[in-house]
Amino acid sequence: MVPMRTVFTWFGLSVQFWPEAGAIEARGTGKTIGMWLGNNQAKVDGRLMRLDAAPREINSTTYVPLAFAARAMGAEVQWTEKTKTVSIRWSGRMATMRVGQRGMRTVSCG
Repeated sequence: MVPMRTVFTWFGLSVQFWPEAGAIEARGTGKTIGMWLGNNQAKVDGRLMRLDAAPREINSTTYVPLAFAARAMGAEVQWTEKTKTVSIRWSGRMATMRVGQRGMRTVSCG
């Protein structure tokens, strides 16, 4: 899980959040992704899809599943168990994040 604005803006999407409904919408680059807090279903370009984990809010920050968001954008996602890193490749760009005791941190992004 990563902060929604961090992941979606990296993909060039604009993000809207309606707290009263718990609804999230990311839109741009020909994609529309809709999610709801506490719900393990999402819509990608109108198609209903299942999430491994439901989006949630922690300390006023909304978190979404990184792998789902990346794959919904057509990105390649790779997990390296030995180093506990996830790499995302999309549109000639790459981001690498390491999972540690304090959550995920960005190692590189470009």
